[in-house]
Amino acid sequence: MARRRDRRKLLPMHEGENDDDRCLSAEVLAALPLFPLPEVVFFPRVALPLHVFEPRYREMMDFALAHHGHIGVVLLKPGYEAQYHGRPPVHGVLTAGRLVKAERLADGRWNIVLRGVERVRIAEEHQGRSEAFRLARVESLPDLPSPVDRAAVETLRALVLEIARVVPEIGPPVASLFRRSSDPVRLCHELASRLVADTHVQQALLEERDPSLRLERLVEVFAEIRLRLVGPTPGGGAPLH
Repeated sequence: MARRRDRRKLLPMHEGENDDDRCLSAEVLAALPLFPLPEVVFFPRVALPLHVFEPRYREMMDFALAHHGHIGVVLLKPGYEAQYHGRPPVHGVLTAGRLVKAERLADGRWNIVLRGVERVRIAEEHQGRSEAFRLARVESLPDLPSPVDRAAVETLRALVLEIARVVPEIGPPVASLFRRSSDPVRLCHELASRLVADTHVQQALLEERDPSLRLERLVEVFAEIRLRLVGPTPGGGAPLH
């Protein structure tokens, strides 16, 4: 007799952002599951869709859903391959995100969406546990108080829009991003996540706690991209104003 296939289990969760999404509870800071990935840098206030299929990370999902609903996505360091199935080296600074969607498939895999809540630093990993996934005590790393130069924000906007004219496929999402976000900190996180391809540059941007320096570095990154795509501006002056 044929057996009916299991239905997908969908766990609907609130997907929007509110003030509670800006900081982590003591429970999360004390025991944050770590999800090490090779080519992903996760930023605060950015949505990240992921497909979870390894058994240890399915176990991680069970833990997160049974406890506080948060996971930390951390970038693996170069040379991780030899230790991938054990405890490969990871960067010490990462973003903890809240599960806003979790869809369990019939075979036990998961499709999830995380929304970045806060940048954190790994203080220590919990040892001697029976679970296969990694769990860490983390500490919050909030931005330093620093005024953001609005002129630099406009320079960044102009650079990105000019790049979008040369690379049409990024035009609609970029235009939508500028319409949605007037917060320069969130804008920098979104642009770094979506349009910066080099994970080493992304990690450096994530680790920068001064918003004005992060913005300055992002302007430099997009000025370099614009130069490669469009060429120098007449007279060799600043790319855009």
